[in-house]
Amino acid sequence: MTAYRIKAYMGGLQVNQVVEATDCKEAILKVSEQVEDGTAEVINDGFTGNKRIHITYEEIVDVK
Repeated sequence: MTAYRIKAYMGGLQVNQVVEATDCKEAILKVSEQVEDGTAEVINDGFTGNKRIHITYEEIVDVK
């Protein structure tokens, strides 16, 4: 398993989660499930106010 940091922005809201998954697709789906069930923290982000979702991810190599 690899750790991934997933960041998603839309309409003034932001999610920033680290999850372990076998690949980036699985990691994004895990974060999506966390948002849906309320276990991911969604915070106000006054920076992004657009209507489109922006998702970025990075693979975390050294998790300790």
